[in-house]
Amino acid sequence: MSGLTPAGVEGFWGPVTSTLDWCEENYLLSQYVAEWWNTTSNLVFHLTALIGIYNAVRVKAEARIIYSFLALAVVGTGSAAFHGSLTYGMQLMDELPMIYGSCIFVFSTLQMFPPGKFPALTSVVLAAYALFVTVVYIMLRDPVFHQVSYAVLVAITSLVPIAHINKLGRIYPRTKGLLWFLYVTSLGSYLLGFLLWNIDNHYCDAFRSWRNNTGYPMRVLGELHAWWHLLTGYGSYGSVILSQYMRLLALGKANTIEFKYYGILPVIVPRDQKRRKGE
Repeated sequence: MSGLTPAGVEGFWGPVTSTLDWCEENYLLSQYVAEWWNTTSNLVFHLTALIGIYNAVRVKAEARIIYSFLALAVVGTGSAAFHGSLTYGMQLMDELPMIYGSCIFVFSTLQMFPPGKFPALTSVVLAAYALFVTVVYIMLRDPVFHQVSYAVLVAITSLVPIAHINKLGRIYPRTKGLLWFLYVTSLGSYLLGFLLWNIDNHYCDAFRSWRNNTGYPMRVLGELHAWWHLLTGYGSYGSVILSQYMRLLALGKANTIEFKYYGILPVIVPRDQKRRKGE
């Protein structure tokens, strides 16, 4: 892929064995972390996952929601391990959980309205898809195959909710604006991250030169792959919240929760009992 660079300085983890080595200079800030900013930026996945799981438990959310937030944490852990070491084994720990977690998201998206159509079959098909991608990717070791396989799942979770929002908007007109806002901000954050990911890949030399001439702290702004993590972490969290809220509406349980924003972070929390009695 254009813009991906050969191994840089060898550090604690030895020579680069991964099939990808990103634009951030290797072992620049620590001999123990291959790509410092690409590694630490994955904290966004852990923080949002913890917040999501905490609130999901408080509102007695379905297992699918908790699994979705857990998937974010697993992806963040795998990505940090990959960028921190640039070894092939850790690369698989990053890329394969992206497929598995997205399969959970797809299941939640397709099985939105009760009683659900063929939930067992949906689970089997998604499990088979995940197994197929795993086996073929390990055999081919082709990053493009992984990226296309992942894009198929992202397309489903990006397009199907449009129909859900329109349907729920007719049933609960007061929620339609909020649902669309959450959808647009989540998907928009993800797409912006994807744009920066591509720019980083294709214009790596230019950004490396800019970073070296700029120095800290401003050079961090040019670590576009780290921004990809931050933006997709936020967007993925928002998409799980959207799925959770739509599911509650579909089940007729939206009166048991409150939808709030803590700064820029959407959350679903238990509704105050006094307010529920007054409604």
